[in-house]
Amino acid sequence: MYDTIETLLAPIQALHEQIRDAVVAACEASATTDLAAIAKEEAGDTIYAIDKVSEELLVDFFTKEIAVHTP
Repeated sequence: MYDTIETLLAPIQALHEQIRDAVVAACEASATTDLAAIAKEEAGDTIYAIDKVSEELLVDFFTKEIAVHTP
């Protein structure tokens, strides 16, 4: 399905729109301090609550749209 880089453009643009919509909705529904809170810390990496909004969408996209078409 994704045999050229060009075939990835539309799905990635759709993902971008989904992430944007989810982040905007989270910003409208939550206090800034809640979204700025640290959700998880690991060695050399800090994940903020706002990051969690897009993380699920990214994982879902690559699991359902990309991984099934690549070895």
